[in-house]
Amino acid sequence: MIWFGLASPFNHHHRQFLEYLRNGEWVRAIDLPDRPKLKLTLLRNRWIETQETDGEVSYRITAAGLEEMSKPKKLR
Repeated sequence: MIWFGLASPFNHHHRQFLEYLRNGEWVRAIDLPDRPKLKLTLLRNRWIETQETDGEVSYRITAAGLEEMSKPKKLR
């Protein structure tokens, strides 16, 4: 899938969601917060990936997502 446009800047909402996926294993969508727009943003930025098996959707963090998580937090 190809996405056009600028990537969204990484923020604390993204970081909080990726904490659920930090171990790198597939996590069922039902076990994650219900944040459809946030998930779409993470997918567009290729920070997570998705798979569907037996009608069940799962998510996992990508190498790009782990890289974003490893960057220091920006303080205001």
